[in-house]
Amino acid sequence: MDNTQSTGLRAWNALTFLSAMLMAASLLFVPQPAGAMVDGINVSQDPLGNASGFVVSIQAYKNKGDPQFSQCLGAAIAPDIIITAGHCVSKARHVLVKFLKSAAPVKVDTIDAKKWVVHPLYNGGYPEPMYSSFTRSEANRYHDLALIQLEKPSDYAKPVTIAPPEWDATLERADAPKYYVFGHARDAIYKPINEMWFAEMARPKKADGLDHFMMSTLVPKTALICMGDSGSPVTVVGPSQEVSGLRVHYLLGIQSSADGYGKLPDDMKEALKFWKKESNIPLCSNALSFFHVSYHREWIMDTLDEMGASKARSYTTWEPDYTAWMRAKDLNARPVATRAEGEKVFPSCMLGPRVVYTDIDGKCLDFTALQDGDEFKFKGKSVIYDAKHSGTFAEWVQEQTAQ
Repeated sequence: MDNTQSTGLRAWNALTFLSAMLMAASLLFVPQPAGAMVDGINVSQDPLGNASGFVVSIQAYKNKGDPQFSQCLGAAIAPDIIITAGHCVSKARHVLVKFLKSAAPVKVDTIDAKKWVVHPLYNGGYPEPMYSSFTRSEANRYHDLALIQLEKPSDYAKPVTIAPPEWDATLERADAPKYYVFGHARDAIYKPINEMWFAEMARPKKADGLDHFMMSTLVPKTALICMGDSGSPVTVVGPSQEVSGLRVHYLLGIQSSADGYGKLPDDMKEALKFWKKESNIPLCSNALSFFHVSYHREWIMDTLDEMGASKARSYTTWEPDYTAWMRAKDLNARPVATRAEGEKVFPSCMLGPRVVYTDIDGKCLDFTALQDGDEFKFKGKSVIYDAKHSGTFAEWVQEQTAQ
């Protein structure tokens, strides 16, 4: 077996970064460590339907044949290529990847990893031990990702398409797309359940203004992500490129850690019957951090070259026309109000990152709903829409309000 590893990932310092960040994967090789999501939804009930084809469970062993392993998740970006968190496999010498053959009940297709490559800065360039001395000022140094190449493609893989670089998850959007994160299931006392779950996620925020490192919380507040789920895919809902009207998961990021103070089960008496002592109870939180995948596209492409993987089948992103769709109708638009028949249009929307529309009464309509003669305001200046204008809408508006 061939593998490529780099130095270890240090700990997020609880006192200096967001009060505390809990490890989202068990980095100690302990017997049968369970995965982690409390109050989630079974993947078999995924309304979009494509999650079971790309979400995988990963078991990383110090040595082949060991009974002990560390458990994580990942996302298939090709039938034989997985992206996960770098710290999940940085110390491993044997890795197994499990695809879902059936989500309910869980049946898996298990495949050995051929090789894996960890981002050289998954640990900010520092040596092990992982998670030992992270400081907020150095957050830009960390890129906790890894690529795994399998011995053979899985017959059950339906690779996920990666959200394009233009997608800024922090902006408000017209259709309020949903974000999701995945995990292994746990019950109310954090005991493992043999299921794969997912939970909705709030609109992400950038960590310290960084483009590649983001934070969010689970919806509802009762949903928790725990130790054992590093590498879990973070997805955004978008229009299918193959079936008109269908919406599917697109890969936005890879989860690296659960943030905040650990929440203990509500029924500690019952929990202690199973876990025996409090220190055995997995750490769980409603908040998480993840790394933006498209930000790392050059590293991904270079690594696939090193692996000898085909770029065409190993890495797909939204096609240009869908990128344009997002930019024009969704990427930078604020919530949309329905146009009433004969109603004047007073948009309060954004067509681009710096093209902001303000109205006089707080209403907002999609700019594509504008009709000839409609009035709206841009930067406080009144504009009468000319349906026969030349150039792009943004260029035309800028011309009308230049003086």
